[in-house]
Amino acid sequence: RDSATVDLNRVKISGEGLSEIVEYQAKDSMWFDVKKKQVHLYGAASVKYTSLNITAGYILLDYEKNEISAEPLADTSKQLTGYPEFKDGEQAFTAGKLRYNFKTKKGIIYEARTQQEDLYVLGEKAKFVGAPDPLPGDTLHPARNTIYNSNALVTSCDAEHPHFSIRTRKLKVIPDKMVITGFSNVEIGGVPTPLVLPFGFFPISKTRKAGVIIPRDFEFADREGLGVKDFGWYQPISDHMDATVIFNAYTSGTWGINALARYDYNYKYDGNFRLTYNDRVTESPQAQRVSAKSFGIQWSHNQDSMAHPTRRFGGSVNIETNRNQNRNRNDFNSVYQNTLSSNLNYSKTFPGKPYS
Repeated sequence: RDSATVDLNRVKISGEGLSEIVEYQAKDSMWFDVKKKQVHLYGAASVKYTSLNITAGYILLDYEKNEISAEPLADTSKQLTGYPEFKDGEQAFTAGKLRYNFKTKKGIIYEARTQQEDLYVLGEKAKFVGAPDPLPGDTLHPARNTIYNSNALVTSCDAEHPHFSIRTRKLKVIPDKMVITGFSNVEIGGVPTPLVLPFGFFPISKTRKAGVIIPRDFEFADREGLGVKDFGWYQPISDHMDATVIFNAYTSGTWGINALARYDYNYKYDGNFRLTYNDRVTESPQAQRVSAKSFGIQWSHNQDSMAHPTRRFGGSVNIETNRNQNRNRNDFNSVYQNTLSSNLNYSKTFPGKPYS
């Protein structure tokens, strides 16, 4: 019997086709539109392509356009379920609906919500641009996805409707690097405030980098009024030391600063030094403004057991004036603590000697 060989170099492959296999499934049903080259997926639908994974109540897979559309699906009670979830590598977000093209790696996301480290970004309409293919041998410049948002919110509040946020007309997210905002203003409870920002840079790297610490929430105190807590700056100093400065401020004029420096040397010692200053302004029943200033110093030092075979040093120092801790902290132990203690100790042993 004659044998024949096929030269694959002569086989033409369409440049419009995808380079990898598209995996898809649905819980309820799926049907194929052969004429339009489309697949309709209903109920807990999912599509996987390389590192991309999209799930939703309803997904339309269009092979003619190399495009995918996803949106929630109404259940028997007319409630929308299965809101689209988009994940590409470590980049993930939820959306009201979305459309994505496999070839161009670009997509449009409506009502997008994504978390970048400690920040939440909510966009009315966003454009997703996938990372370009890396150049051969280029390991110094990792490719990153990019998200462009319009009419977006930036906040550290994890509520569905944030208690406070920064609203900006234009926003750019570079995952594992930073969030960049244009002209924006602060909102409290969805109400705009006169506080505006011409632009903003918010580092979101997983490695230690200097950056702004965004307050997690605003609070209202009976005597101090509306205030913002824990707004500040984080600064790495070296591989073994860092520093944090936190500010608190209220509409009554009350304000405070909390500076913390930490150090940690493996197999030697570790500790921290904290300095606080507070000016608490309250209004008496006679409508008089009363200012109570106080400060505190705390230092803690611990020596590792492997640092030295015969010498030990460690302890803590706790000094304050005008009941600084009781006045300015809300936890039970701080408010009701009426004693302070400091203790430093040094010890030396002499191997083979009956004394220490």
